[in-house]
Amino acid sequence: MATKTQFRATLWLLIFIAPWLVSCGEVVNEYYISNHTDASLTVRFTPFYIETVALSSGPLIDDIRRSAHADLPQAVPFDQQEDVIQFEIPAKTSVFLGISGGGHDLFSHLEVQSSHGHTVMNSTDYGNYFAVHDYLIGAVVHVFNVN
Repeated sequence: MATKTQFRATLWLLIFIAPWLVSCGEVVNEYYISNHTDASLTVRFTPFYIETVALSSGPLIDDIRRSAHADLPQAVPFDQQEDVIQFEIPAKTSVFLGISGGGHDLFSHLEVQSSHGHTVMNSTDYGNYFAVHDYLIGAVVHVFNVN
């Protein structure tokens, strides 16, 4: 009888404490841009820390909700002038920009230009443009879908 009680107590502890322990780790944020259009995009951004940038791309992923950078294995050629990085996103392509942690954002300034318009954002208003997917386990995923 004592073993059933101990088992239940252990199970309840795991159910209530495990999520709390998981949430105590450092939050990792992943940033993506998905080009759903039939034209290429020009992206210019100024990262807070250059070492957090890890540009990679692959075929368009329609709906990125969880970490997908392993599915985007192709290196992205880019130009860098001082702190500003510029690159092209071909039509129907998703790009992994990089990661940030500890409550920091990836970039201070981001511009996306297409034949249809020009979007400019910074670290304080990017939430108006990026969809954010946050789950109990795994990275917080930030996705800017250009349609």
